[in-house]
Amino acid sequence: TRVVAPAGADFEVYPGERFSIEGTNLEGSSLAVYFAHNGKDLAQVTQRGDTLIWAIAPPDLVPGNTYALYVANERGVSNPVQVKAQGSSAARPSITVLSPNGGESFGVGDRMVITWNTGNFPANARVAIQLAQKIPNGYYGQAPIALDTPNTGRFEWLIPTTIPVSTHYAVSIQGPNGGEEGKGAQDYSNNEFSISGGEPIVIEVSPNSVPIGGTVRVTVDTTRAGITGEIGAVLVQLYSLDDQQYIPNKWATKSSVANQWFADFAVPSTVTPGTWKVMGVDVFNNDSVQKIVGKYQHGFEINKTFTITAPASSGGGSGGGGAATIGLSPGNDYCFRGPVALQQLSDGGFMLSSTPANRPDELFFFANNPPAATDSASDTYYRLQDGNWYKVGGGVTVIDASTQTSSYFVVRKNSLYAGSVLTLPSSVTYFGSTVMNASPRPWQ
Repeated sequence: TRVVAPAGADFEVYPGERFSIEGTNLEGSSLAVYFAHNGKDLAQVTQRGDTLIWAIAPPDLVPGNTYALYVANERGVSNPVQVKAQGSSAARPSITVLSPNGGESFGVGDRMVITWNTGNFPANARVAIQLAQKIPNGYYGQAPIALDTPNTGRFEWLIPTTIPVSTHYAVSIQGPNGGEEGKGAQDYSNNEFSISGGEPIVIEVSPNSVPIGGTVRVTVDTTRAGITGEIGAVLVQLYSLDDQQYIPNKWATKSSVANQWFADFAVPSTVTPGTWKVMGVDVFNNDSVQKIVGKYQHGFEINKTFTITAPASSGGGSGGGGAATIGLSPGNDYCFRGPVALQQLSDGGFMLSSTPANRPDELFFFANNPPAATDSASDTYYRLQDGNWYKVGGGVTVIDASTQTSSYFVVRKNSLYAGSVLTLPSSVTYFGSTVMNASPRPWQ
């Protein structure tokens, strides 16, 4: 391992700022850069390479002092190079990467717009731009983008298909190696961005929440599929989030929109409700040769099941005909005859409201006995919150759940909250359901 020192002058660094080291056999799994001064003062390596390293000088270097700099790896320790710490970097050239600056997603074939600012650069200065990849000890130069380009503050790069897929990329911009204009100036993207390969993209799952028995459509864009010529077929796969269940694969239909395909899936009653994902999209050319296998984590919801267990009724009977399990759909009203007390509903699993506006279950009582078929809604409703029953209508009142009863009532399911299983007492009869506030009601 050998470090090359600048001829005829000390190597200058600024405490807490980046500097470059040139040499041979610099790279290594145990790479370390340090300044010898009352022990080892380690520098943080930010970019690695066999002939060029970038590092950040320790912030506690004393301006005006000279230090011996070493590079060490499993091959050994390099020759020392005398390094002088400078006191102020106010007039030194500086570079700031503006974009991409982290969080962006690109694909091969995309055009990446790289922008930056510089300070204290001569008008004719030039910069070097590289694609850097994050590794445990810093960044490694992955690919040159433009190693000698005018300092205009903007460069457009068409991402080649040879770039490996990764979520750990950054852009590095620095003064040209060995040049005095921009010497020592370098900056990276503040955070990492991703580059994906030549893969089709799931652009939409609609609806994002689908009931069992419903249909969900997956739309795919094959622009990046990387196939020369016409695409012959696209196969779409749906799996549960835990990969334990799947809905049979579907061949997609070509859309009237260029490069788009869609597949409609009927959700069978045998699947478990919860979060599902578009697991894969396979693309074939016209000769039925599989070209692309893309894996995705594009999620959607299959609605959870909500039920009420109540005595069976053949239409207005007094109950006692055996238990009936009633599936609940959000937005519907379910009509019952009691009598029933609020406390019995609490004990049976009526869902708590987290806030007055967030009511997964609502309850409506009717004063008429029996109510008319046109009696579609009540002026009051009840919610269960913080262990208390609240009567809402003409104000909000906390009421005694053990004494408040009703002969006829409606349970309304508002939203897809898990765990809604309401068990009603044997005194209750189920009449049927309607959509919200609809009439006629199915009262007997």
